[in-house]
Amino acid sequence: MKNRNTNTILRGVSILFLTAALVLSIVSLIGYSRQRNNYPASMTIAGVPVGGLTPTEASQRLLEVYTSPIEVQYNDAIIQIDPGVVGFQPDVETMLAAADLSRTGNLFGADFGNSFESHSC
Repeated sequence: MKNRNTNTILRGVSILFLTAALVLSIVSLIGYSRQRNNYPASMTIAGVPVGGLTPTEASQRLLEVYTSPIEVQYNDAIIQIDPGVVGFQPDVETMLAAADLSRTGNLFGADFGNSFESHSC
């Protein structure tokens, strides 16, 4: 009789631990998936910091930086030049494509597994 009660308790505890492990894995996977949508914290694109931004936000930041007037100093005069006036057009799509390749170059599952190694104590 005691053996049956012990087996039932062990099965219940095992099911509880398996369920908890499954729930924790799913929560970690969802969190990692959301994190993978943004650029890594230390990432820069063409010298512009984009860490933690989504691709849309990074695109806006790149356009803001590369379409802003630049200052040129000639003798004592400071001249502001609009990049569009001199024909400069930033190829933001190509820059973002290269950054995305760098960001998502590894397989999702491999990166998810490696994320546990980098966060271990």
